[in-house]
Amino acid sequence: MAAAGQDRNAHLRQILRPYRAKADAFAVSLFAADCAMYAICTVVAAAHLAWFVRFLAGTAAGVLLAVLFVVSHDACHGSFTSQRPLNAAIGRMAFLPTLTPFSAWELSHNLTHHVYTNLKPLDYVWTPFSKAEYDALPAFRRKLERIYRHPLGLALYYPVEIWW
Repeated sequence: MAAAGQDRNAHLRQILRPYRAKADAFAVSLFAADCAMYAICTVVAAAHLAWFVRFLAGTAAGVLLAVLFVVSHDACHGSFTSQRPLNAAIGRMAFLPTLTPFSAWELSHNLTHHVYTNLKPLDYVWTPFSKAEYDALPAFRRKLERIYRHPLGLALYYPVEIWW
């Protein structure tokens, strides 16, 4: 039984191998474009322009912060480029606007979150409530937990539960 599962996994890895190739020039270009767009949006958001232009630019800058965070996340996992030093440099630079320390995040994310995903009390990112724990929460907290599970609520989870 185990051999069949291993054969299936080996076959799947073989199929997916071409999609795992890393294009360093593309990754660096993508990072540079994200940085440039973030800088432009931030400057426009701070400029003496109409409020709606600043609002749109600020919103775009916020979205681009999330994009830079994803770049850092992938670099931290070593999957953004094929070179470890380049991943570390890009990851550190992409984390700068969110004031996230790369080395500490790498340690906590890779060696805690991914090792103990969803295990109480070891995973700091998210551990599910038991039915009894959920029922014991105040009504506002139960509502907040339901909001977190909505696609739009995911944008609220990280700043409230992790940063705050």
